[in-house]
Amino acid sequence: MSKNSKKQNPKVAIYSMPALYQINDLIRCEGDPFDNFVNFNIAFFNAMNEEGTCKVRE
Repeated sequence: MSKNSKKQNPKVAIYSMPALYQINDLIRCEGDPFDNFVNFNIAFFNAMNEEGTCKVRE
C-alpha cells in the first residue's frame, strides 16, 4: 500500500463507512444500535460471501 493511499483511506472512510453501514438507520431502528450494527454486519458479509463479491486474494 502506498503512502498516499494510507493517508487517503481515513479521509474517505469518514464518509463511506457511515453510508455503507447506514448508521442513521441503525440508530433509528428498534433495539440497541450496537446490536443492530452487529446483526447488519453479519448479514452484510454473509450476502457478499454468497454473491462472491467479497473475495480475498490468495
